[in-house]
Amino acid sequence: MRDALWLPRRALADLTEPQFYGNEWSSLGLVAGVLLAWWWTLPEATAAATLVPDVLAAQLLTACLAAWLYAGQWSEEGWYPTFVPLVSLVPAAVLDAGGGWPAMLAAALLGAAAGPGLARLVARRLPADFHPFIGSVAAMCLLTAAGVPVLWAVL
Repeated sequence: MRDALWLPRRALADLTEPQFYGNEWSSLGLVAGVLLAWWWTLPEATAAATLVPDVLAAQLLTACLAAWLYAGQWSEEGWYPTFVPLVSLVPAAVLDAGGGWPAMLAAALLGAAAGPGLARLVARRLPADFHPFIGSVAAMCLLTAAGVPVLWAVL
């Protein structure tokens, strides 16, 4: 890739890629806002809100793994949908499993390995006048619908 900082910058930028920003500074603001809101409302938090650190950690791990696994495709194509698992399978699986390192690691590994490739595969099969994001959203649905039961079987 371009330099030694490409991987962490790309992984961080993936957090805001679904909103079409794809920028590490935007992602830092997003993470800071999530953590501030989580901390501020912690006394009144619901059970799911206590899983915010697990979901965020799993998303960051997935982003790093996906950017690393698909760095070659980033170089060749200039863009690759490595954000797909962080906004679909990973949070769904971590929340469904109730958090914890086994769920976080399994979701991150499965999501990073399967999500971006599936999204690109679906997007390439769309008609030429369809936006590639449609393929990413379809892949998010497929990945989550198939991935959560697979992770339940493994965990």
